[in-house]
Parts: sequence; structure tokens; C-alpha cells
Amino acid sequence: CGKTTLARLLADQTELEFEQLSAIFSGVQDLRKAFDRAKARRQAGRGTLLFIDEIHRFNRSQQDSFLPHMEDGTITLVGATTENPSFELNPAVLSRAMVLTFHRLDDDALEQLFARAEVLEGRSLPLDADARAAEPGEEPQGQGGCREPSKGASDRHGQENRPRSDVT
Repeated sequence: CGKTTLARLLADQTELEFEQLSAIFSGVQDLRKAFDRAKARRQAGRGTLLFIDEIHRFNRSQQDSFLPHMEDGTITLVGATTENPSFELNPAVLSRAMVLTFHRLDDDALEQLFARAEVLEGRSLPLDADARAAEPGEEPQGQGGCREPSKGASDRHGQENRPRSDVT
């Protein structure tokens, strides 16, 4: 679905260092190390975008560990989840977050995207008819699955943003 790619683009556009963890494969020690690296970057005048895939897999205590680092600006947190964040994420984290809902592109939107890319590139894209006709959201072999809806939460450095599921 491109959640990680979008998080990388966000980090790039905001000139933040990108750091990625998966809640499935990471624990408290991994979080501590990531926070320490982010603190060191902050002391050097650089910020950190911490991307947590499957953030809903962290327990409440692990989610609480983000709060002081979000509040003091050490990290900008971007979390991806396939679950409803209102039910799966700590309310304190959500109160400091903006929830974005990602929807799959339909056939018309994909064709418009292909056309824009071809104009920008000045040539036809190397897509055969099968690739152009593929169902939106079909993953090439070897890619991870994409379940709908996918949602991400991002910190706004302590600004009071109520979570909204209608933001696209």
C-alpha cells in the first residue's frame, strides 16, 4: 500500500532522519535504542521521523514510552496499522496524533496516475496490458499484503489534534 514509502517521503520532505521499526519484531530494548539515537540526532540539530509498522501490536506500556519523546520533539512518530486506531492505540498517543486513512486507488485513478507519469517522463511506461489491467491493490510476487483500510498516525509535536478517521 506504500505506507512505508509515504513515511520515507515525509521524512525526506521535512528533512528528518528516517528510522523504521516493526512492532511485530521489536521490543522495549529496540525502542530505547531508537530513542537514544533520536536524542543524539536532536543534540546534533537533526530531527527523527520514527516509523512504526503495525504499531497496534505494541502493548499500552510500550505505546506510553513514545509520549515523552513525542512531547519534547525528539521524534515525529508515524505509525501504520491495519486496525482501527481508536480502539487499538493508547488514547494519550492518539490525542497527540492525526489519523489518516488510506484507500486503494480505483482503475480511473490508476490510469490518471500512469498518464501523469508518462507525461512527466516523456515516454510510455514499460507496462504491458496485464499490468495496466491488474486489479487496484494487487501486489506483485514477493510484496507484502495490503489489507484495507490502512491507517497511519503521525505526531504533531504535541499539538492538540483530535483523531479523525475521515481525513484522506
